[in-house]
Amino acid sequence: MRTSIRTLVVACAAAGAAAFPFAAPASADITVMPTQLTQTDSTSLTPAQPVQGQPARLAFTVTTTSRTASTTKVQVLLPEDTPIAEVFPLSAPDWAPLLTEKRLAKPIQGMHGGQIDQIVSAITWTTVPGRAIKPGQSSVLQVEAGPMPATEQIVLDLVQTYSDGTVTRSKATVKLSPPTAGQAQGHNAHGGAAADPAAAPESSGDGSDSGGTNLALIIAILLVGLVAGAVVALAIPRLRRGAAGLKVSPEVLNAPPPAER
Repeated sequence: MRTSIRTLVVACAAAGAAAFPFAAPASADITVMPTQLTQTDSTSLTPAQPVQGQPARLAFTVTTTSRTASTTKVQVLLPEDTPIAEVFPLSAPDWAPLLTEKRLAKPIQGMHGGQIDQIVSAITWTTVPGRAIKPGQSSVLQVEAGPMPATEQIVLDLVQTYSDGTVTRSKATVKLSPPTAGQAQGHNAHGGAAADPAAAPESSGDGSDSGGTNLALIIAILLVGLVAGAVVALAIPRLRRGAAGLKVSPEVLNAPPPAER
């Protein structure tokens, strides 16, 4: 009896393996690498934990682990409870992005300081025909986003679709660092150094020193101009008299040249 049951179990397992030769991945094969944009060059990236209130770049590495199907579509669902004002997918070969937007009940601050009430809620990349990510291959999709919300972390929902219709889902958590003293928010933090009050030159509270220096410089320039004008005024009559004394009489002009000795 036990032998019959064991034989039946093995037969069922073999039938299942025949119907499904390779198991589909249990979760989406997408990894996220956050990078902090440098202040000197927005194209230079350093893997780092993004900072709250500043822009960041998220790089999604998509890998096809299926042995028979290719990756044809990737979707990233952005958090609804901690929205990001501006999201821009960067150009990627063989991929076409599609943005899904939603309107917020309460506007939030954008990268350039304005208020934004319509944000991107999802990004869907689809491969161009004939360029799907084949088994064992990977592709990188990048997104610039900001300002990052004032929270310890954001959670992204990832959806990966294969050419055989298989859809896998997973979540990715991106940690965020609190801003340090002197770090700007929004556009000032993107591509430019934040203003540091400690690095500013010292000055008195009423600004009397700088004001007095500027006034003395203006007075000196005016005095130099007056002296130069007076010198020119005195020199003009003398120049005129000298020019009159240089007049040559016709007799001198018509006189023959002196004989050579």
